[in-house]
Amino acid sequence: MVRVVLAARVGPSLLRSCDPPVSRVFRDGYGSGPAAVRFAVPPSRRSEASLSSMPSRTVPDDDGAGAAGTGLPATGPGSAAPLGRRVAAYLVDSVVSALIAALFVPDPVDVRRGILTLGVFVLQYLLLGSLTGQTIGMRLLGLRMVRPAEPGTPPGFLAMAIRTALLVLLVPAVVMDRDNRGLHDRAAQVVVVRDR
Repeated sequence: MVRVVLAARVGPSLLRSCDPPVSRVFRDGYGSGPAAVRFAVPPSRRSEASLSSMPSRTVPDDDGAGAAGTGLPATGPGSAAPLGRRVAAYLVDSVVSALIAALFVPDPVDVRRGILTLGVFVLQYLLLGSLTGQTIGMRLLGLRMVRPAEPGTPPGFLAMAIRTALLVLLVPAVVMDRDNRGLHDRAAQVVVVRDR
């Protein structure tokens, strides 16, 4: 794809000398094989060629449903929750935890307040998450945690302990797959879905 645009600017002789060595997996995109024929642009139109005029490739879903391999619907209640609502629920849970901690330790610079905030956050996820499948933020935003293997039941204490321990680290929560499932969700075998 970049080859077409470069050919219009630097000329074919210079471009041939600049071809990077690539593995067989990526060779189609650099001008040999079937992709070169598909993306070929006549010499008279090379200056007009752009990436937007080239055909795009789409990756099909595994089963046409929502989260791959979970058996969830693609939309509506029970479908995988969007990232924005998940982040908003996390922020609500954090603020609620901080407000509860502020009731007991009013000094904002006291280290105990930060520790208590984290403790309230962990308890909220462990207790509410394992018993109901929802935290306060999830309840307000219409989300629920479920185990795909056992639909309709809360995740359970062990799954929530694993998920909460990883969620506190934040790094696994930031690393997500295409279904918006973080590493903490995968490790606990939990999916966050829309409740309404």
